[in-house]
Amino acid sequence: MKTMVQVATILLFAQVLVWIPIGWAEDPTDFQPRPIPMGVSISTTPSTPSIFAGTGGMRVRSLFAPNIKFILSNNHVMGTVGPTLCPDTAPMGTWILQPGTLDIGSDPGNDPEFLVGLKFQSIPIDFTPGATNLVDAAIAFTIPTFSDNTILDIGPPTPEFALALPGMKVIKSGRTTGVTEGTVQAINTTVLVSYDTCGIARFVKQVIVTPGTFSSGGDSGSVVLEENTMKPVGLLFAGGPFHTVINHILFVYLSLGVFVD
Repeated sequence: MKTMVQVATILLFAQVLVWIPIGWAEDPTDFQPRPIPMGVSISTTPSTPSIFAGTGGMRVRSLFAPNIKFILSNNHVMGTVGPTLCPDTAPMGTWILQPGTLDIGSDPGNDPEFLVGLKFQSIPIDFTPGATNLVDAAIAFTIPTFSDNTILDIGPPTPEFALALPGMKVIKSGRTTGVTEGTVQAINTTVLVSYDTCGIARFVKQVIVTPGTFSSGGDSGSVVLEENTMKPVGLLFAGGPFHTVINHILFVYLSLGVFVD
């Protein structure tokens, strides 16, 4: 069994997808009938001069007002707008589109045809050396006629959560690689994640999933589930050629005041 505490020896990358040729991806990139499932392409607008896409991971509800629903994804997916596409640049009320502007082929602006949510909250990412970031997470206000609680090709998650453990078998549905299966290798890892020109952020207490094919660019925001129970385990946000990095889902819930819907 691999060590339970490790420090990344390679620089990982936030898995938002930017400037990939249009038409490359398959079903999760398509325009979905409303209400949309989770596990599909989303982005913010405005994204110009870039077009990009990440994944809407799971529908969650407020812990304090259960009738209020949100789409859960990453800060670097729903908390970013052009021209920089850096986390924490999207103000509250920024439109969330499905599919993302990369898969639309351009940025349509505030076109109601593509609207599925409004950015509500993102957890700031600290780019200072020695920072102890726990999550790359954001939520967008949505309504049941815009999005439902099923995950594409998986179904609804179990309304509980599971603590990641080494050896746990996990599954996810994402914008780029669809449904993939993996194994938790470590649960208390420190990693450095590059957000392109926005900076490099240090994250602690992260979960490592293998193999490297578990995710790819554009899968950011996918929710990772325990395969046997379909309980949420983590929020996918970064990866490298050999593994994927996810935030513990409990840290995500506590940071945002939400729970699986």
